[in-house]
Amino acid sequence: MVQVGSFSSEDNANVLRDRLRAEGHSAFVVASQSGGKPLHRVLVGPAASKEAATRMVEPLRDTTRLRGIVMRYTP
Repeated sequence: MVQVGSFSSEDNANVLRDRLRAEGHSAFVVASQSGGKPLHRVLVGPAASKEAATRMVEPLRDTTRLRGIVMRYTP
């Protein structure tokens, strides 16, 4: 997975998710908590391997101007 955003506001996360989807990316929001506060991560992927996810970072940055972070996703 590539994380391209992290928001306390679910609405803000959904706006970014929708923008990425409109650009053809497979994006979704995962809700969690950090320090007892809500956290909504915007993820793109999945990729078949860490190497494949790493290759996704530069094209995402080129089209969205967002710096992605490669991370493992475990539901």
